[in-house]
Amino acid sequence: MPRIGGASKSNIEMYLTQLRIGAKLWLSVAFLMGALTLLVAFAAWRSEATTQRADAALALAERKIALSTRWASMTDAAVGRIMITALSSEPSVNALVNQSTAKAISEINQLQKELVELAQEPAELAQMKKIGELRRALLDATARMNQLKAASPTPEQAAEAPTAIQAVATPYLAAQTEFVQLEEANIRRVREEFRAQRRGTVTLAGLVVAAPFALLLAGAAWLVRSVRRPLDVAVGPGGRAR
Repeated sequence: MPRIGGASKSNIEMYLTQLRIGAKLWLSVAFLMGALTLLVAFAAWRSEATTQRADAALALAERKIALSTRWASMTDAAVGRIMITALSSEPSVNALVNQSTAKAISEINQLQKELVELAQEPAELAQMKKIGELRRALLDATARMNQLKAASPTPEQAAEAPTAIQAVATPYLAAQTEFVQLEEANIRRVREEFRAQRRGTVTLAGLVVAAPFALLLAGAAWLVRSVRRPLDVAVGPGGRAR
């Protein structure tokens, strides 16, 4: 077979040119199948990785919503009991209410501890700090109220106690509601982010489907050129075989 290409052709291109047509066909098929396998494997890996990240992020967000909702609900009930003791002058009633309030505060502390451990975003941490400060203000006001009631307050002092408790309880409960709303906004953001990633995965899958056809066309063009090149050399510029 005539030598083709000259010094400008690489050894690899010369080798591919001299292959038989059958070998070239099989080489094209092997290249196409290998490329398709790699593309499918990559798309599957990306889809699985995205799904795992989405499941973990959504599970965390849902856990924080459940904890924050229960935390706000228990805090609201505890504040209600504190208001009862502020308004009541019956020692037996106050003792019973204080006992249930102490138990609720212990559970609230545990919920708050779990939420602090799960909080990751700066907005969450800032809101938790705000809630902690308001909670300390409420506990301080409750302690002052209990001391005042133990010292036999005047009617005027007793009447002021519920107002003092309400003044710190209102922003405290509002801050907890804001925290629940923050977590609800976070889970909506997480869902939207992973929807966008899934759309990217679908686009990638489309490319995986389109890529084999592009490779097939490129392979066919290469095969035609590699078959015609030696024929053109053999026929020569005059149109007759040498």
